[in-house]
Amino acid sequence: MEELNYKALLIGNGVFQKDPHNLPELKGPKNDLCILEKTLSHPQVGLFSPENITTLLDQPRSAVTENIEEFFNASSRDDQLLFYYSGHGLLDTFNHLYLCVADTKTTSLISTAISDEVINSMIRQATSCRIVIILDCCHSGRFKGSIPDNLRGEGRFVLTSTRTRELAEDASDLDTPSVFTRYLTEALLSGEVDTNRDGYVSVNEVYDFVLDRIVQETKQRPQRKFDDTVGEVALGRSVGQRKRPIGKKASTRKQRPKLNVSVTNIEIDDVELDEKLPNETIDVFNEGGGKLDWTVECEQDWVKIEKHAHYFVMCLSPQPGINRARVLVRDKGSGGSKRIQVKVQVNKESRAPILSLTDKSIDFGEVSLNSQRPSRSLRIMNDGGGNLDPSISACDNWIEASIRGDILEVEVDTDRSGKRSGRIMLETNGGNAEIPVSVHVGEGPVLSVRPTALNFSKVPAGTKDTKSVEIRNSGKGEFNWNFKKTGDFFSVSRQKDNLSVSLNCKTPGDHNGAIIITSNGGEKTVPVHAEMDMPELPNIGGTWYAPGAIVEFSGSAGHYQYSDMNGMGIVVGQGVAQQTGNTLTMQGNHMILGPYSAVLTVKGNKMTGMASIQGQKAPLTLQRGSVAGGNNIWDMLGQFF
Repeated sequence: MEELNYKALLIGNGVFQKDPHNLPELKGPKNDLCILEKTLSHPQVGLFSPENITTLLDQPRSAVTENIEEFFNASSRDDQLLFYYSGHGLLDTFNHLYLCVADTKTTSLISTAISDEVINSMIRQATSCRIVIILDCCHSGRFKGSIPDNLRGEGRFVLTSTRTRELAEDASDLDTPSVFTRYLTEALLSGEVDTNRDGYVSVNEVYDFVLDRIVQETKQRPQRKFDDTVGEVALGRSVGQRKRPIGKKASTRKQRPKLNVSVTNIEIDDVELDEKLPNETIDVFNEGGGKLDWTVECEQDWVKIEKHAHYFVMCLSPQPGINRARVLVRDKGSGGSKRIQVKVQVNKESRAPILSLTDKSIDFGEVSLNSQRPSRSLRIMNDGGGNLDPSISACDNWIEASIRGDILEVEVDTDRSGKRSGRIMLETNGGNAEIPVSVHVGEGPVLSVRPTALNFSKVPAGTKDTKSVEIRNSGKGEFNWNFKKTGDFFSVSRQKDNLSVSLNCKTPGDHNGAIIITSNGGEKTVPVHAEMDMPELPNIGGTWYAPGAIVEFSGSAGHYQYSDMNGMGIVVGQGVAQQTGNTLTMQGNHMILGPYSAVLTVKGNKMTGMASIQGQKAPLTLQRGSVAGGNNIWDMLGQFF
């Protein structure tokens, strides 16, 4: 287990700005993400490194879908993935689940919420063989809802806060998590869950812990669904058994067990002849005291049963026509029994697929010029049997269309005003469809930039220069813009409707950068270029004079050696000098007074600056051709000769 990479994507949404009336604010999601992230990365029990946990709170659909797709696409076979959601969950008339996000509108679920089919299409891209899905989602108000059967697949472990059509409670106040997530994290932290003593807390062990406690507190029934899974999947490490809290004593009163099951009726219609049904997992739990000792049996041979400690799995192999069965679950003691009715109707003949669409056309209405690309969706449905296998064969170049599961998503460009009409050609095994697409792009602001590029040409390094970029609205309406830059050889400042661009670079060579201007009227990039030459250095080689001293420089290209001589021409010191532009830095050593230094500015046949020796500073002037005047440090040195 330790060789696996554990990665988690945790999504929560409690505020729904676009539809607050139908999607009231939830207290739990913010706290759910916080407590689950801390638990998964807990130093003792956590299997997930903090850097492998991504949390998204109150984000719009575009950001959430992008992160989900990236999360599953980036997986490898050595990854175990955990996908978690807390928030509002809605079911449409086709029993599809939608996870609601910040910009969801209940009147436009397909295009503003995230459907189970979209999630499944992303999960199918994952290379990982171990995927755990945990959903704590709601229908409305402070209640949370369920997941339909079609959100599961090969190699997936699914845990949900309730069963179908059942409601669950949100957090009781602003600072607590929801009931389901609270018990989920408690299962990982409690130390009571590692029943097989293998050192890990598995999905099954977590579920058993959560189920017992939620039934006692709320009477809701969490669900688990496993599809073609082998062995156990760990969610955390075990930290050992926890002692009974002080002051609490186990009740000595004998209580009778009371058997119950997670579902009492299973009805599946319209099954194709060659369709393989997924296994049905039925949980068995005790709502009373004592201990259950239960059995399960079924007389029909098309129902095969695999019994486990707290649940059983039914494998269904029905024949054409109507198949009925009764499954009896009973306690050997006094816990009672439950009967589960099973009905499966299998079509007697294979049916051809028949294409059907929720909408026959897509009209975006009026949108603003250069606004963010709008998105619309419709559902591709099969009114027959078999598989549609839909594909897009052709569409206009201003239309971008993609298929995720049974959802057709469409976006259009807004870079040109006027009315546009186009089409999408949809081909399926159940027939083809031509879907008209229309949009009216109204007049709006248009970003105009002059010049379109800045070139500072070839200049000496250290040169100061400033140019201006003009920002204008060549369209209509309110215009808003901003900017950012790449490259550190220049600076940019905003001045009303202009950008002031200042060159500031001392490094020779070619330099390239850009100014990116974004606005509600489009985006423009202005390339910036400068070629810096090394400035020509004045040659200081030769003899320079100061009162009572002579300095002889030898060398070139800014690197010199020099000798200090007194008025008699006797060498009394030596050193090196480094020339950068018009600045000369000297480091030398005097025979008597020791190390000294100087920084001078070179201008023609004269150098002026400051020198220091033994903590004292004095002005220094060197001059070609004659003795320089004024007091300087060589006067100090001359006192000794």
